[in-house]
Amino acid sequence: MMQATLATTRSREDWQADGIISWDILANWDFLANRQQLSREVRSVPPLAIERWQVELLGRIGRLLELPSNWDSYGARPVSRDFLRYALEVLRVIMRPGTPLPALIPTSLGGIQIEWHTRGIDLEIRVQSTSQIHVSYEDQRNGLEGESDLTSDLARLDEFVSELSRRKG
Repeated sequence: MMQATLATTRSREDWQADGIISWDILANWDFLANRQQLSREVRSVPPLAIERWQVELLGRIGRLLELPSNWDSYGARPVSRDFLRYALEVLRVIMRPGTPLPALIPTSLGGIQIEWHTRGIDLEIRVQSTSQIHVSYEDQRNGLEGESDLTSDLARLDEFVSELSRRKG
């Protein structure tokens, strides 16, 4: 599963040059890419300090970085590496075991929208700045809904993701 999700036209050097992916992922890139060819001794090494969702999102992130100017034929900007870096930092804070993978959607202004539409919850996080996110949340089961702009305090967003992670389909 991990090897298939690493399929991207981007090399380890491309990721490193962009500075998008953290060093913990880059340090283990070769290990992850060649995992099935490793000797028995190396396979017995304890698990890596890398989250599965980070590996699974690499291909999606690579495709976002390859979008050119005007990718939507309406003058859209390429995805900002700074906005993408910030989006990944937000995900690093809020993701937990059991959280489904989000969709990563480019915005026409060069931002990223992180979305979940599952388990009776619609959660959208729009990143078009490196210091603020816009969150939209709707829970169809209990009728809770709202929107807000968040800066450094992600506690409310963390609550939404906790509920999404706990809930079964």
